[in-house]
Amino acid sequence: MRLEEDRARRPGVGLTSLIDVIFLLIVFFMLVSSFDRLQLLPLAGGGSAATPPQTEPLILRLAEDGGFAGGAEDEARIAAAIAAERPIVLRIGTGVAVQQGLDALDRLREAGAASAALQPEAKP
Repeated sequence: MRLEEDRARRPGVGLTSLIDVIFLLIVFFMLVSSFDRLQLLPLAGGGSAATPPQTEPLILRLAEDGGFAGGAEDEARIAAAIAAERPIVLRIGTGVAVQQGLDALDRLREAGAASAALQPEAKP
């Protein structure tokens, strides 16, 4: 009989306070969050038909060690391409890690290359 009296005295689990807490958390996160932040990406604008064709890019092959496959000859071609503001394309093969390609791009940009890009080599 005592067990039934204890059950009768204890109130049931009230979900009202839990719902209030959840509502307050939702309101808090909505006020703190910002939904209008947009990340801007630099994009090259499309050229019109009246614009003259751009110069042909210098295409280089990246060696497996992260250097340029042509060695000193490629270094001279890179310097000439940077001076002429020609775009540079680095072709990476299957044995070259992506990080090595990104490091080579960073080196080109530090040297003053206006436009440099990675391109995978075509599979035979």
